Amino acid sequence: VITTDGNARVEYLNPVAVRLTGWTNDLAHGKHPADIFNIVRESVCDTRIDAVDRILSGTESSSTPVDLVITAQGGTQFCIELAATPIHDDLGDVAGMVLVFRDVTEIRALTRELTYHASRDPLTGLYNRGEFERHLQAALLDARASGVEYALCYLDLDMFKVVNDTCGHLAGDELLKQISQMFRKRLRKEDILARVGGDEFAILLRRCSLERAEEISGQISSAMKDFRFVWEDKTV
Repeated sequence: VITTDGNARVEYLNPVAVRLTGWTNDLAHGKHPADIFNIVRESVCDTRIDAVDRILSGTESSSTPVDLVITAQGGTQFCIELAATPIHDDLGDVAGMVLVFRDVTEIRALTRELTYHASRDPLTGLYNRGEFERHLQAALLDARASGVEYALCYLDLDMFKVVNDTCGHLAGDELLKQISQMFRKRLRKEDILARVGGDEFAILLRRCSLERAEEISGQISSAMKDFRFVWEDKTV
């Protein structure tokens, strides 16, 4: 909790605010909140939140974006939720403000981890089928709205079952991991690669003409022809 006067000067920090900002009550007293901490949107790291000034001027009341990060003295960062409420005097003028931070660093980290695992194939680390379909739907909407070209490639590994039958499922898993890395190296950063089935992969090429897509898929096919998988005393 941090309270300010009507001129946006700090009057009080509770113990949690002291920990999050790195400032003591004595050092922070009389300073503008922006002088003792910096809050930015986590998703847009260069966007500073000037909630204090907006609330004191009457242009904003309470809630602010949820993906906030506060940088304390010394550079330590905490993920926070922020609620800010103006204090009015008898005439209805803003006489100060109460800022309430909640440290949600651990909760947000767990949420990110759950979101990551929900969208990934656990074996290869690639996007799973559901996440790929979400990207595909977004691509369809973008293509219709803006005319941007996309290309969809479907890859099915021939005779993958032979590897599982002759070398075992551990070998099959390792083969899928190596092939996934090989695919990644031949794609651009903006392309979407997913494992959509046991031995099936899909690639969504962004801003890519049909001719360029044929070129990329041809390079992948050529790389597969040259690929050799070694497992113990066997080479496939």
